[in-house]
Amino acid sequence: MYHPYYLPYMVPQPVFYVLYPSNTPSPAWSFSSQASLPTPAILSNPLPLRNNRPVDGSRIQSPPPKPKPDAEAAEAAPLCFRPRVDPLIVYSHPTAGPSPGWDLYYDIRTLRFTDARSVPLKILYQADFAARPAARAAPQDGGHPLRSIVLIFRYLPFQIEVKPSHSPPKGAPPGPPPPEADFVSDWDVLTALYDYLRTPVDWNVCARMPGLHRDMLHRARVRRLKVLAEPLPHPMRNIDFFCKWHHFNGIRVAEPGEVPKGRRFGEVFVVEVGRG
Repeated sequence: MYHPYYLPYMVPQPVFYVLYPSNTPSPAWSFSSQASLPTPAILSNPLPLRNNRPVDGSRIQSPPPKPKPDAEAAEAAPLCFRPRVDPLIVYSHPTAGPSPGWDLYYDIRTLRFTDARSVPLKILYQADFAARPAARAAPQDGGHPLRSIVLIFRYLPFQIEVKPSHSPPKGAPPGPPPPEADFVSDWDVLTALYDYLRTPVDWNVCARMPGLHRDMLHRARVRRLKVLAEPLPHPMRNIDFFCKWHHFNGIRVAEPGEVPKGRRFGEVFVVEVGRG
């Protein structure tokens, strides 16, 4: 089956179908699994200087500071190589036409997913997404699942810090519930993304925008409300800044030049969106 993401000679990638409510369209959701190449490390902050103080006319070194707890030390350790994004949510190939990805207008919690690779089609429950780490450190960095990531967008100043939810989602098949995960899962990424984009826009921000940009934001809001059949008046939301580009195409590791100030390489991921 031809897919706009891939050239004819490339191996077909897994396809996941999103089953929308009966009154909405049902586009296909496809992601590719490609390995990432290593990248140079960004140096960590210099170590703090030790203090010296006089004692009985002499000078001695003060005792070294107490080590941080293991959890804090692990989070502070910078990654030297490019992390690996889970194949289910990784972005790999752009598409020139309309994107078949998840429409960010719709709450991910209300959708159903099926794995098109299995015959008959296999239902993917929310717990299946929650059991998959969204990103792992490279093998050279230990290969452990990441416990915190930051999502950013091209051309927009948004930053979404994603932490483990620590609560297995509902919808799992019968049996014991999955254990609490101490890593950022695919489900954490998808729900954090939707919740942030549904946040109402600060009207003070709108008031400072040029008139042309404000009109574009208003038209995007009207278009979204028409698609979702929501009544007016309704607040503008962060998703309206994307105008017609509101289909989720996956995430990728941010390049060193894309990492915002105060963040480090390996913890920042770019959300790629496609035209609806």
